[in-house]
Amino acid sequence: MAYSEVARADREPIQVNTASRKPHILLAASGSVAAIKFGNLCHSFSEWAEVRAVVTRASLHFIDRAALPKDVILYTDEDEWSSWSKIGDSVLHIELRRWADIMVIAPLSANTLGKIAGGLCDNLLTCIVRAWDYTKPLFVAPAMNTFMWNNPFTERHLMLIDELGITLIPPVPKRLACGDYGNGAMAEPSLIFSTVRLFLESRSQSGGSSMHYVAAKFEHLFSDWVKVRAVDTRVSLHFIDRATVPKDVILFTVYTDEDECVELFAKLLFVAPALNTFVWNNPFTEPLLMLMDELGIKLVPHVSKRLACRDYRNGAMAKPSFIFSTVNLLRVTVTIRQQ
Repeated sequence: MAYSEVARADREPIQVNTASRKPHILLAASGSVAAIKFGNLCHSFSEWAEVRAVVTRASLHFIDRAALPKDVILYTDEDEWSSWSKIGDSVLHIELRRWADIMVIAPLSANTLGKIAGGLCDNLLTCIVRAWDYTKPLFVAPAMNTFMWNNPFTERHLMLIDELGITLIPPVPKRLACGDYGNGAMAEPSLIFSTVRLFLESRSQSGGSSMHYVAAKFEHLFSDWVKVRAVDTRVSLHFIDRATVPKDVILFTVYTDEDECVELFAKLLFVAPALNTFVWNNPFTEPLLMLMDELGIKLVPHVSKRLACRDYRNGAMAKPSFIFSTVNLLRVTVTIRQQ
């Protein structure tokens, strides 16, 4: 689709933030097998926001254009200069940068991650990122083979994009397209959607503050929605400030190892790992994760960030807002299935 169609009279012209409208979400896909889910991702967002899509040439090997919502305009590298003929004409990557409130790259391949970290801009997607206004959110959901995810280059690149303020929606361990079982699979489109939507809604409620606002209210996220009880180990009490526990929730009680939590049974069990990178990469960890997966235990994936030991490595616990959105999303899914 030529870029010239963007400004046609029968289409809404690209413009910066306007009041009382749907969020403008720019979805992007790079060359990963996970791009087969890009249609699902577009459908998830298009019911809530105005969506435009940008895809790399490599991603087109996996994307079924017919599966995209009809109202989502799809841009490729061929559209970049299709409408430019003289100085003063609009440039697509600049116009899309201005139009979007939020950008989400899912999947983010190892190649595109390296380009962004290095500041390269050799296609439409990376040109938008290079021109991006980093006061606006940019989310990335990596998808790559486990060996590529664990490569030292990946760690360095994640450090660089974290410094830019880009938010990571971490990959998950599962059976990959190549047949290997390991970390590197893209988070499910529904989880990506719920993470972005929760961020935008929480920022609106907090008067424009960042995702750290949600993280600071972790204890209140669940208690505002359900009746909560907490189970803490004796060691965890060294790090927990009991004063932060919501006082207005009657059934919220902090239990320790010394209490009998006989009432705490659940059909669903979620775990959010948090450990040093050396412990995470230990050969014992992978078979234990596989065992938990076989038991039906839901993993809320860890992330790469600056750890308490000051290393910048993989193994940090997912943000509280991400944990909440994961559990909340499953609740919605279960409710729909029961109806």
